[in-house]
Amino acid sequence: MPAAGNNYPLLQRDPASPIVLAADGSVVTTAEFLCQLSSLAKQLPDADYVLNLCASRYHFLLCFCAALLRGQSNLLPPGRGEGLQRELCASYPGAYIVHDGAPVIADVRSQDIRPLLAVAAGPNRPQVNDVPVLPGDQLAAIVFTSGSTGTPSAIKKSWHTFYASTQLNASYMLGEKPHYSMLATVPGQHMYGLETSILLPLLNSLTVFDGQPLFPRDVQQALQLLPPPRVLVSSPVHLRALLSSGLNFPKADIVLSATAPLDPALGKQVEDQFAASMCEIYGCSEAGSLAYRNPAVDEDWQLFSAFNFSADDNLLHAAHLAEPVALQDRLEFTAGKRFRLAGRASDMVNIAGKRGSLQQLNQVLLQADGVLDAAVFIVPPELAGARHDAARGDCLAALVVGEPADRRAIAAHLRRFVDPALVPRHINFVHALPRSETGKLPRDRLLAEFVRQRKGG
Repeated sequence: MPAAGNNYPLLQRDPASPIVLAADGSVVTTAEFLCQLSSLAKQLPDADYVLNLCASRYHFLLCFCAALLRGQSNLLPPGRGEGLQRELCASYPGAYIVHDGAPVIADVRSQDIRPLLAVAAGPNRPQVNDVPVLPGDQLAAIVFTSGSTGTPSAIKKSWHTFYASTQLNASYMLGEKPHYSMLATVPGQHMYGLETSILLPLLNSLTVFDGQPLFPRDVQQALQLLPPPRVLVSSPVHLRALLSSGLNFPKADIVLSATAPLDPALGKQVEDQFAASMCEIYGCSEAGSLAYRNPAVDEDWQLFSAFNFSADDNLLHAAHLAEPVALQDRLEFTAGKRFRLAGRASDMVNIAGKRGSLQQLNQVLLQADGVLDAAVFIVPPELAGARHDAARGDCLAALVVGEPADRRAIAAHLRRFVDPALVPRHINFVHALPRSETGKLPRDRLLAEFVRQRKGG
């Protein structure tokens, strides 16, 4: 495993190899990327921190690397909301926002990189022959947890950690073929999207698609542009939408999924639809990707070889991590480095003496006829209403997308599989769940939607 005190290259690629494929079919070679990178880095404002809001994956990649060349740390937020922008810029004095046309708050320093790249593409653009090298202990990024269980937390990442973890990830996520084309439906700002669609292309022979397609037909068209062999990086909510579209998709040799547990039946359908090898990734913002499985055939997860887990204190250890990581999930090891997820403390509910898991309840709810998407969550006492008896324990609510819009049918389905005490007291039907770009459901968004439904909004 690389040592933290050493220097490591920013990228490891053949200069002539394509690193990015644009929606119009044009490619950016590694040599062209280095030229634009050198020019952009010289034009960025002076600062310690940069908040990267670029929507284009190539622009994000350029700004991420340009900030590193300037010794700046990338702030990678879990969203692009105005309140979050303001909070991060206040928490990191002197930070500026870099973007490619995204709305930004008016009273914070920002830089639209498109004019800067126009200069870099001009006739006097620099010639770059050497690959930049970075100190291993340089603070490359500060990533933030999704807020699924509360307030997002900041996690510091050195370039050594990114470099070592990317080598490890490549050995588990990519096969034996010498080159892949990658399409990602998740943003680069998220840890999973960063590891797969930004860091893997930098340090492997891999071409990434510039866009972040959302709708099934957009994904279909983007895959058709990519030369095989292909890797599709997505999440359960995106994969479920692709399969329910009825479209036929080009072959994707590997499909990676993360951010939420993948139903085994959905995993098998994905393999059949894409003629792919399905690989589900388990990880967290603190440690990055750390285990994998094929959900179509395996309940157990395989821990990456570089990690060791201490059950006594629920700590994860690895040489490339700055310190041991306390996992929120409870792992039950079956043999060697294989384990099953036993839920997390915040996932467990207790109602009238009956214990259950929110994750399990959600999986059961998703199997009900006509349900397209759903979320079960705990409602705090101040929002539960006067009829809730606090002595009985937690109060559960569910938001459901789909037909039939019949609360009694939903409740009857749940009672067939779980104790009646665990059936949510509040079941509301909505047009869409308040998901983040990666498909996660931050708790504050769920509670805000619950309040809106209670008010009849």
